[in-house]
Amino acid sequence: MPSACQVLADAHVALGSAYAFAARWDSSDAEFQRALTLEPNNAAALLTFARLLIVRGDVEPALGYLDRARKIERVSPIISAWVAGGYYLTGRLDSALAECARAIQLDSTVLPVANFAGQINVAAGRRDAARRIVEAAGMKGGMTNAPYVYAKLGDTAAANRIVRSMEANSPPPWYATMERASISLALGDTAAVLSGLERVAASVGAAWIQPFSVRDPVYDPIRRSPRFAALLRQTNLDAAALTAPRSERAR
Repeated sequence: MPSACQVLADAHVALGSAYAFAARWDSSDAEFQRALTLEPNNAAALLTFARLLIVRGDVEPALGYLDRARKIERVSPIISAWVAGGYYLTGRLDSALAECARAIQLDSTVLPVANFAGQINVAAGRRDAARRIVEAAGMKGGMTNAPYVYAKLGDTAAANRIVRSMEANSPPPWYATMERASISLALGDTAAVLSGLERVAASVGAAWIQPFSVRDPVYDPIRRSPRFAALLRQTNLDAAALTAPRSERAR
């Protein structure tokens, strides 16, 4: 049976996650800190906190929490996948690729592994590797970077097939609109991207930041747009910092 401390810690993690989806970042951080005070070696809490830090752009602190998580769960493919994502977002592409290889070796079928490995390999120009990764992972439930990767590879037919299969659900999941926007990102259709993000934000609020970190270079084509800045402000993030040129953005 779980200990009383674990039960309490898990409750704080749940609250912290709920606050994050409501873009109440200070409250979210406080709940995760309470969880980790109760259970400093709770790998799931460390991973969840790190993931939420990464998607909102606080990458370096997230890597610290991931390092702590990996000391506890040494062979977790999901932790390795998020470490790879953190390296990628801080410009350490070689380290990101090495961490992707480690994650794939641990379990290539896990969705976060395929998501990060496919995206990072396509960013590195390793087109054949990126295609192998997304094809091997196959179509799974949940948010996937496969439509973006396929579109970047020029295979818009495969990208659209995945999104249409999501849109065919009744009702379609909210992230289907994000997946459609990711194809537009890959193709450079900035107007369609911004319209898609605005629809998602109107529907589910801050959840639009989940598929790609707000620091991800995929957003660079729209980063200086006032509409993107408005989306960031609605999510209670620092629009001035996150829309600055790459050289001025803190990592």
